[in-house]
Order: sequence, then structure tokens, then C-alpha cells
Amino acid sequence: LLIGICSSQHMPMGLKVVERLTPEEVVGVLVNDERTTYKDEDNDGNLDQVMVVRPAVLQHFELTDEQRRRRERRGRLFFGEADLCQYYFTIELAEKMSVKLANHARHVVPFRVPYMSPKTAKITPPSRRPNAFKLECYVADAVELQEKVLALHVDRYSEWAKIRDPTLTVPSVSALSELHEGWLTGAGAQFVGKASSGLSADERCEVSPLVSY
Repeated sequence: LLIGICSSQHMPMGLKVVERLTPEEVVGVLVNDERTTYKDEDNDGNLDQVMVVRPAVLQHFELTDEQRRRRERRGRLFFGEADLCQYYFTIELAEKMSVKLANHARHVVPFRVPYMSPKTAKITPPSRRPNAFKLECYVADAVELQEKVLALHVDRYSEWAKIRDPTLTVPSVSALSELHEGWLTGAGAQFVGKASSGLSADERCEVSPLVSY
């Protein structure tokens, strides 16, 4: 669907987003970013300071606590469009971005890591607080280099099952089973004994990607 919409609208880049439900969710968010640039607006030969609005994806650690919790009047999170990390690029744009992103500013990411003393060789486990930083570049950084992108808002429960640690594996597989079960029953299929998908291995339902794609 994303590919078809982007192609029909002649958009070189698109991405999927879902509604962000809680301030604690560890997701990047799609925003309109106001930034200052300089260009000759009045053709007098001098550069003018101009405010422009461009799309951007802010990572979760780049949001302040106030921004994470800010809500609209209706109660939805103000920064509520969570990036699914599913992107569409034309080949031409991907080639351009591979060059531009090579010199793009990196994200400073705080994280926890064990460390070793060079004197005693003792390895100390990480504390509860971040004790190191890493510099990273993301595919989503290409968004802020575009004047506009196409964002497709999709159903959260049909499109997203987060796995950030092993404890989330079973619930995510179960969510996928429920989705595939819905596909089958929607097409008229019936399960023996009115069986339905669940958390156990015997209750899993899968439609092969060789069929669904």
C-alpha cells in the first residue's frame, strides 16, 4: 500500500506511522521541524534569514520529558505519530541520500555498558544510569533532508508488534497470529472446533509470506 501510494503521488520518500499511546514508549516520532536557513529571498544579492518547516524524525532520547508527555486538548499525545521504521525510497533518492548522509550530523545516544579496569582487569557491570555515549546515523535522518514526505498512518494493532527484549517475543508472535487469523476468517475460513489463536505454540496461526506477498 505504501509503495502504491508513493508511486501514484510521485513522492520520492514515504514512511508508515502509528499512534503513540504512552509517554514511555521508546519510539521515534514524525514532526514538522522549524529551522532557520539563509537564502536571497528578495534578489538583492544579500542572504536573508528565513524560517522553513521541514519534516523530521526525532528519536525518543531527543525528546524532553515535557515533550514526551505533552498532550492535545482531546487527550492525544502532541508528538503522537510514531515512526514504524518502514520506508519507501526511489532508487534515485536512495543514491543521493547515501552521499548526503555520509556527512550528516550524528545522534549522540546515551547508553549503559560494562567497563573494565586496565589495572585490575575487573569488569564492572553497567549502572542504572547511562555511562557512555555512541554516535549513530539512522535511515530516518533522510526525512529531514526532504522538503516533504508522504506519511501513511496505519492501524497500530495490525502493523506493529514491538520486540525490544526476549520477554516481548511471545506476545508479539501472538499478535501476529491474531492478525493472520483475522485475514483467514475475513476470507471465509472456519477453524475446527472454533479454535482461535493464543499464546501457546499449539495456538499459533501463520499465513506464509509466500502467499501473503
